[in-house]
Amino acid sequence: MNTRTFEVNLLNKLASYSQDSGNFSLSYDEANCSILEVGQYATLSIPSVEVFEEIFADELSLLLTLQYSLKEETSLLTIIGYRSDILFQIRISPYALIFVASRRRHYEFPVSSLADGKWHRVALSISLERLALYVDCQLVESIGWSSYFGMGVTLQGLLVVGGLIESFEIPFEGALGQLTFLMGDSGAASEHCQTHNITCGSPLDKEANHNTSLSWPAFPQTGTQVPDETNEIQESDTQMAKGLCCILC
Repeated sequence: MNTRTFEVNLLNKLASYSQDSGNFSLSYDEANCSILEVGQYATLSIPSVEVFEEIFADELSLLLTLQYSLKEETSLLTIIGYRSDILFQIRISPYALIFVASRRRHYEFPVSSLADGKWHRVALSISLERLALYVDCQLVESIGWSSYFGMGVTLQGLLVVGGLIESFEIPFEGALGQLTFLMGDSGAASEHCQTHNITCGSPLDKEANHNTSLSWPAFPQTGTQVPDETNEIQESDTQMAKGLCCILC
């Protein structure tokens, strides 16, 4: 297993790429924090090796803040292998957040608040022992792996934000205020609203000024619920994935 700890601020990398891509826009809030607006038919792809450089760790935290209001399931973030297979994916719907990993591992967490058009913090923890999801500083669910052999993410493919990964889906449309991988640090997800909040401030602060009901309670310490796990998922639309690869070939 990989143990080196390092941070990948994906939002900064996406900001530089989005300048040459249509249907993306970069803005800043009053705290000078960048906000990436993603249009519904935007597809932003970066070679995985340019994002993660050397390795994709087997233990990690994924931290993000997002705002969207689609009523259909959509793909937010996908890492595609060189054979057009899905190695890592975050999908969201009005009812759930879905994590898809390599070897057809599929985990669905019931979350009903993400598509309400407000800003939300989401943190996914992947450790050798378990998988856990936090939303708005609350532990949603935690599950122990039945067997864990690592993420299995290679760096020969593409990282894709938005776009059509599956032929049947609706493209993502919304805004991102944080998108950070903390490689080798699975505990960072539980500290998202404390030590790992973005230092420039947050678009959530701007939302809070207009919505006094928005609050960030302390994290629970344990989780006992178990999300649905499906060993078989539908194959990705390989023609679309290959088409994305050709963009950068």
